[in-house]
Amino acid sequence: MPVEQEWRVGLCASCLEPLDPTEVGKKHVGFCSEHCRKQAEKIRYVRQAIRDGRSTDPLTALVISSNMITFLAFDLAYTRPRLSDELRQEVLAQNDGRCVSCNERPATEVDHIDGGSIELSNLRGLCRRCHVLKPRGEIPDDLTRDGAGTIDTSEQSQKLRQLWRLALRSRQPLDEAPEWRDLRERAAEYADTRFGWITQQILCDEPTCPAHDGIHWRTEWPRYRRKCREWAKERAAAGS
Repeated sequence: MPVEQEWRVGLCASCLEPLDPTEVGKKHVGFCSEHCRKQAEKIRYVRQAIRDGRSTDPLTALVISSNMITFLAFDLAYTRPRLSDELRQEVLAQNDGRCVSCNERPATEVDHIDGGSIELSNLRGLCRRCHVLKPRGEIPDDLTRDGAGTIDTSEQSQKLRQLWRLALRSRQPLDEAPEWRDLRERAAEYADTRFGWITQQILCDEPTCPAHDGIHWRTEWPRYRRKCREWAKERAAAGS
C-alpha cells in the first residue's frame, strides 16, 4: 500500500510513489515508470468493464481474469516494444491469415513464442481465444518490474486473484452477485498490501489515483501532463 493517501503533483499517477523530476518529459511522464503506466491501463479497463457489462461476456471475462488480473496480482506489465504496423500485418498474414493454433479462426493477435523478441521468427498470429488459452510457462523477466525477475506470490495476492476469478465467473456486473461482496470484503482485509490496494482502487467509485479513472483520465490527461512538466522544471531550477 502506498505511503501517501492522496495524489498530488510530484507523485506517480498510479502508485503514488515520488517522481524523479529528471525523468519527467519522457514517454511515461506522470508515472514513476513505464511499468506503472501500463498497469494503470489495465486498471482503467477492468474498472470500466465490470461496470458497463462487458465483463459478463465469457471471453471478455476470461481475458480480464487470465491476463489483466493475473498481471496485476503478480505485479507484471507488458512494456515490450510496440510492433510496427507492417510487421504486425506480415505476421497476421501468415498461414493464409488463419490462427496457427486452431487453424480455423482468423488470426487477429500477435503472440510472442518465447520471451519478448520481436524478430519475425518469434512471432505468430493467433485468434483471440487461442491467445487467451495459450499455456503459460515461466514468467519472462521483461514482464517484471524493472526487469528484476521479482513477482508477487504472496498468499494475499493469490487469494484475491482466486476471488477475482470467482466474481468474473459469476457473469454478473459489479455488486450483482455474492462473489463481488466476498471480493470487496477480502480486499478491505488486505488493504495494506499492494494488490489489496489495487483491488480497492478498481472496485471503489472514486479511485485515489487519477490514472485509474478512465473517463477522468481521458479528459484531464493533458492538464496532468502539463502540471508534471511544470513541477519538474521548478525542481530542476531549484536544484541548479
